[in-house]
Formats: sequence, structure tokens, C-alpha cells
Amino acid sequence: MSKVIELHKYTAEVYQPQIKNKYIKAYASQTRLMGVIGVRVHFEDLILFFHLDYEEYGFDRFQAYKGQDPQAIQVITQSFMGGLGGPLVEINLTQASSLIYEAVAKGTEFFNDVPLEFFEYEHLLVEACPPTDEALYRLVSGPMINDFEAIHYFMMRTTGCDFKVRDQVLAHEDLNFSVCDEPAMLLKNTIEQTSPNRFTCQSIIDYYSAYKLLVTELELRDRKIQATSLLDSMQLSAKEAGLHLSKREYILVCHCPDRDKFVREYEILHPGYMLNEHVGGDLYTLFESNNHHVRQKTFYLNEDVKVIAYMTQGQQVVFACFKEKNLACVKEEIKNHYKYLDIVVELEATNPIVYRFANSGSQDFLEFI
Repeated sequence: MSKVIELHKYTAEVYQPQIKNKYIKAYASQTRLMGVIGVRVHFEDLILFFHLDYEEYGFDRFQAYKGQDPQAIQVITQSFMGGLGGPLVEINLTQASSLIYEAVAKGTEFFNDVPLEFFEYEHLLVEACPPTDEALYRLVSGPMINDFEAIHYFMMRTTGCDFKVRDQVLAHEDLNFSVCDEPAMLLKNTIEQTSPNRFTCQSIIDYYSAYKLLVTELELRDRKIQATSLLDSMQLSAKEAGLHLSKREYILVCHCPDRDKFVREYEILHPGYMLNEHVGGDLYTLFESNNHHVRQKTFYLNEDVKVIAYMTQGQQVVFACFKEKNLACVKEEIKNHYKYLDIVVELEATNPIVYRFANSGSQDFLEFI
């Protein structure tokens, strides 16, 4: 553990009251291969919630809840883990501690801070825990359903420079294979099978402030990577990347006479939302309840996005979906829960545009387009 973390721990011991609680149980989301995990640790009259990232951010979010109200626990759980797309699996305290301290180490590597509130409760964990091992990695990763899933996850962990879990869960041995020197995000991955055990991937990744196209050949046996070879790597302009990443977007523009009421009701109805604040409004993202998009031949990073709801500072709400059936669900939800919303227009765009609208600062979507 770094000296910085030790200093925080010492400060917490001096100035914070020590809380003694009996450990009961712990859970983690089976999403380690997505590069992020939710952990929930139960003590007597205390539950600790963790949101952990293993590519760059590390210890991303923390909350302590004192109480046993099932509804409150469910709301906080949804807030921390509802967008991760994986079920919860029971783990022990040592395993939970290993996952937490692995994330702490990753965040420290990239100079990201640990939430200060955590140090009030750190003494409840197993500080001398062993590093995360293969058995725990497998437990919090879940089974591979098909070859596509194994390959997509392999490329995700490779571009994220998350090699330990990659080689222990997705490979037959340590492969010493990398495609970038800093964690990058896999935006799209297309798989072509060239022989019974050989596959070629075309991967679009964000690379610093630009994009890259990677062409990789992989040999797969028993849904594990046996050999890899980087065939080509080329830089792409934003326009070129846009051609590869283009997706149809289904849009609903609504007039909202009472913004505060809508925000309040929307957050209650969808506790697992992700919120991004913009100059012109607030962008809410709701995710699918699973990660089945990783099982398809072509993987898109944003395929797990169910609904985007952008609420301007004025009186306009713009909903967007990448699937037409999800927009139908939005219209049904408006009918049942937000009858005061007036649907102005329904549109279909050949390329995503709502994110650009959110970043523009504009208050009127129709004027923007």
C-alpha cells in the first residue's frame, strides 16, 4: 500500500471514531471482465457499497449506509450496480477486501484519490488480504456463453491494459500481448471466423485524443485465447471513426412544463441512472439489465445503453434510444407516469446526435438540428 494511503489511514485512526461491527456477508457483481465491479459488504447495522474500476479510475465511488431498511438497500444497490449488467454473487470478506485493494492500487497508479469517507471504515476490511487470484477472478467474471463473448472480453481487457484478469480467465497462459501503452476504450469490435479455431478482429479504440483501428488474429480453443498476433494498426480521424461507429438513433422530443417534478419522479423510478451535468442541462443514462450485447458478432460499447434522457434547463426533455423497441417503452412510460409531458415530435437520425446537442449548450433540440 502506498505511503499516501497509509497517511490517510493514520489520520482516520486519530480523528475518526472507530466503529466495531460484526461481519455478516458480502456480494460482488459478476462484471469483472467489463473492467468494473460493484461490491456490497454487510455488517451489523452497517452496509458498505463500493464501485470499483480496474482500468484507470480505481476506487471510483463509496457509500456507507447505517440501517437495515430493504427498500433503502435496494435503491443504493441499484445506484451502484444497476448499470453494470451482471448478477450479484456471494463472496467472503477476504475476497471483498482483495477486490477493493486491487482497485485502490490501480487508482493510485493513475494518481486518482480514494474517497476520504472510506478511511473511517477501512479497519473493517482484511488489510493483509492476498492479491486477487484466479478462483476469485472466475467467480466475479461468470461463464463464457459463446466464442464471440470470449473474444470481445479479451479485446476489452487488452485495450484496457487489464492483463492479469485477462490472462487468468480468458487465456491458456500469460500471453505478453498488448496493443497500446495506456488504457484505451474499446468502442467497436467486429469478429470474422477464418477457420474452425481462428478469428480476425477489427477493433476501433479511443487513442488519446484520436482513434485507432486494430486488426488482430486470435486462435481460440475451449473459449480461451491460445495465440494472438497484431496484423495492423492505423490511426483514424474523427470522421473516419464516425463512419465505423455510426448507429441509428430513435428520438422523442417532449415539452415539460415542470422540470423539477419530472427530475424528481424520473430519479425515483430509475434509481440505477448515470447522471452527467452539462452547461445546458442534465443527461441521464439508463442501461440494459444484462451484458448480452457482448455475445454478438459485433460489439458496440454503447449497445448496453437503454435510454438517454436529456433535460434542458428550460422546458424540453429529449429521449434517445438505439433500439426502436426501447423508444416504445419510453412512450408507454410517459403515458403511465408523466402524463404532463407533451410529445412534440418523434425523429429518427442515421447517426447519434443527442450527445452533440447536450454538449452544445442549446436549449431547443429542433433549433439545434
